[in-house]
Amino acid sequence: MAKTVHHSTAGTHRLLRAVEAHGMRMGRSGNKRWLYVGTAMWTLRTMRRLAERREEILISETLKPGQRLIIANARPTLGEPDPKPKAPRTKRGRKKLAKAQAKTAKAQAKADAKAARKEAELQAKRDVKAAKKAKKVKPIESVPVS
Repeated sequence: MAKTVHHSTAGTHRLLRAVEAHGMRMGRSGNKRWLYVGTAMWTLRTMRRLAERREEILISETLKPGQRLIIANARPTLGEPDPKPKAPRTKRGRKKLAKAQAKTAKAQAKADAKAARKEAELQAKRDVKAAKKAKKVKPIESVPVS
């Protein structure tokens, strides 16, 4: 029968915290050695806390069939366009909105073209690699059976 060993870090953290508190308390009373121990324990605990991995959820959305997820800085997250905002009432506001939409569309087209060029380059590299690999394959030699 195999024994399972459960490692608990809570006990270790509690012990370090207790030594730290004792060292700081004794250090404030005038004992330099305990002050050094308390300071070292505090530094160790702080460094461990800073080194911990913390996961942070930035966005959580559900995708419907046919939608795509785009990860970029200057684009909406989902593949669908945002609902249209209310149209401005003034001529100046409509002109400003049209200008902003044209600028956004131009930037989007530029980004899409860049992504398409990059994808075409990667596909060309894959094709060249596949062609080289096909050349390296030796044909199977057949031996006549009598």
